[in-house]
Amino acid sequence: MIRFRGRRVLLDIEGTTSDIAFVRDVLFPYAHREVGPFLTRNSDQPSVQAAVEQLAHDAGATNFEAWCPPGLGAAAQRDWVCAAVQRLIESDSKQTGLKALQGLIWEAGYRDGTLRAHVYPEVPSALTRWRQAGLSLAIYSSGSIAAE
Repeated sequence: MIRFRGRRVLLDIEGTTSDIAFVRDVLFPYAHREVGPFLTRNSDQPSVQAAVEQLAHDAGATNFEAWCPPGLGAAAQRDWVCAAVQRLIESDSKQTGLKALQGLIWEAGYRDGTLRAHVYPEVPSALTRWRQAGLSLAIYSSGSIAAE
């Protein structure tokens, strides 16, 4: 029997519970491809609006209106944000707004069944054993809560 001296297990998702290739080869391309349709369907959601506002702040603007070029209609604004997000994904940016928006896009993909999580086979039983041993489980990440 394994004896634990600590009270908490701190995990990193990529490379620990799942293959980093899943993030690189599945999740990032999915967010890149789906950002436009996602914004079209969800731009009125408070969490999406907050992520876009954070993108503006991350870019050094005071708010979305100051970040987005003036005179664009709603569809052109979405296209402009979509292109900006795609550039950030391509550059592997760690900006807070990007991570928040990616997390929301991935969450939608998991909910509608388009995405299916990948974990190493031994992970679920290890998590169960640790919880049964009374350990607290925590995730360390540079991503957002929704992303994890």
